[in-house]
Amino acid sequence: MEKIKLPKKFRVKGLFLHCHVCKEYYADDSKVNCKHNLKYRAKLHVPNTTNLTRCKTLEATSIEGALQELFAFRKEMDATSYQKFK
Repeated sequence: MEKIKLPKKFRVKGLFLHCHVCKEYYADDSKVNCKHNLKYRAKLHVPNTTNLTRCKTLEATSIEGALQELFAFRKEMDATSYQKFK
């Protein structure tokens, strides 16, 4: 399996690399310290709150796919006023 990358030039607000074992978020791939499998994760701040965020682990394996999923997640959260519906 190819290592997931998040170069600084593709850095978008709300897109991170996440390790499910270490529970760490990485802003770009040069800061990664763990050897576990990483996944792309969207983390959006809820407006008018102090520390509340909405997170979603993305299924994409490429940066282009992750960006598409991030923008779709942002649209969904804006449309539902950042409420979770399942």
